[in-house]
Amino acid sequence: MFTNSEFNPAKSGKRKVFLVMQMIIIINILIFSPARSQTYPVTISIAVTPPYTSRINDYTSQPNKIMVMLINTSGSDKEIFLRGKFFGEGGIKVETSPSYKMPESIVLHPGRPYLMNRQNIGDAFDANHLIFQGITKNELLYGPGLPEGDYTICLKAFDYNTLQPLSQEDPLGCSNKFTVTNVEPPVILLPVCGEEILAATPQAINFTWTRPPGTPVNAQYNLKIIQVLPGTRIPDNAIQTANTPLFFEKIVNINSYLFGPTDPQLEPGSRYVCVVTVSDPSSQVTFQNHGMSASCSFTWVKELLKEDKKE
Repeated sequence: MFTNSEFNPAKSGKRKVFLVMQMIIIINILIFSPARSQTYPVTISIAVTPPYTSRINDYTSQPNKIMVMLINTSGSDKEIFLRGKFFGEGGIKVETSPSYKMPESIVLHPGRPYLMNRQNIGDAFDANHLIFQGITKNELLYGPGLPEGDYTICLKAFDYNTLQPLSQEDPLGCSNKFTVTNVEPPVILLPVCGEEILAATPQAINFTWTRPPGTPVNAQYNLKIIQVLPGTRIPDNAIQTANTPLFFEKIVNINSYLFGPTDPQLEPGSRYVCVVTVSDPSSQVTFQNHGMSASCSFTWVKELLKEDKKE
């Protein structure tokens, strides 16, 4: 059983600001909806904090990711439990089974705010008691997660003993609408797309790409390089149509690679296309375009040709 003793607004500045904002909302509800508050004595205010990821587990397991405040507007204690709903675009809806009751109740004292903690939020969204619509449990928990789009989280309170609803239907008891956006793929910085690189001995090309915000620290980068045969294919499509084995492929843990003399030898006068694909070994982050960057081409130019151009 959870009681109001867990409520401590002095724990952090963020929590204090959140509580002040939510108290204003609650006061407005009490002033303008007295009849409704008597019928439904529990009011629920929810805020979802960024970043907004595609992993539903992030919202239920991270502290202060979903910030929920409950208040009992009646004159007596209320012993409650909650059921949740998570819905968005494309008909996706994940909600608590109507037969499920949280293992422990929450006791709300009259007029005293209760800030839900990570444990009872997790209980309300227990994966073993969720109903999935528009997406499978495997896709949501172990696959790519939520598709990009706008989502809302709602909670509803019930009497722990009688199972009667104690809070109103949505949109009351719902969060702000938030937008899930997958992490962008890398952008190749060097070599510059379309660049002519003077052939050197020993060969040395520094491949460098961005590390987009949201990329995990343990990310892996797969650098692929193919040789474009003259007149056979368009460089932009070369990676998709390349035959195996590729001219070069390397997985690294940093956002750069020095292509040196121990790597396959570049042919002077030849054009090459490179692409970088980022992945998360823990499968917790979803990337746009499956993590693949736009391709870039460069030409390994003979030194003699460069000297002829100068003349």
